[in-house]
Amino acid sequence: MHFTEASITHQNISGAGTNTHAQIDTHIADSTIHFTEGSIDHTAISNVGSNTHAQIDTHISSTANPHATDIGNLGGGTLAELNSAVTDATLDDSSASRPPNGSAGGDLGGTYPNPTVDDGADGTAIHDNVNSEISALTEKATPVSADLIIIEDSAASNAKKKVQIGNLPSSGGGGGGGSTDLSPAEAFAWFVS
Repeated sequence: MHFTEASITHQNISGAGTNTHAQIDTHIADSTIHFTEGSIDHTAISNVGSNTHAQIDTHISSTANPHATDIGNLGGGTLAELNSAVTDATLDDSSASRPPNGSAGGDLGGTYPNPTVDDGADGTAIHDNVNSEISALTEKATPVSADLIIIEDSAASNAKKKVQIGNLPSSGGGGGGGSTDLSPAEAFAWFVS
């Protein structure tokens, strides 16, 4: 009437089935019918394709353009989208640089690729086509012999040069030596007359 755990036979327990513990243990240990995750071969799974994981990993990590994709075979719609979105000349199919375009700014006027330099862009320059630039300069009321003026040298294709007021000729008409009998103010007055 009383049993110890060791005295109970497995097959005599109701609902225990027909297999002994030894049969169950043998069945569980049979690796041909039961698999662990590590024992499953990727290529033996049905519908897995012909590539191993190593081949798939190599393909995914390849930076050598394995599908030979370039701008010429992307398709019309995609290429149009790229053309509207990409402005980097290095991605241009022609490999040629692109000229700048659009409105010019700063000291430039007009549009690229052929902008113009705005009048007065160089605020320190004297221009041949801008009025009142010299009259706007600060005046020196009493010139001295060492003061300089700008001339266009008629003997050198009108190249611009400087002249000291003290070296102006003493009489009109050009020629002659340096002025020693005129004051700087007189020489300058002669020069501009």
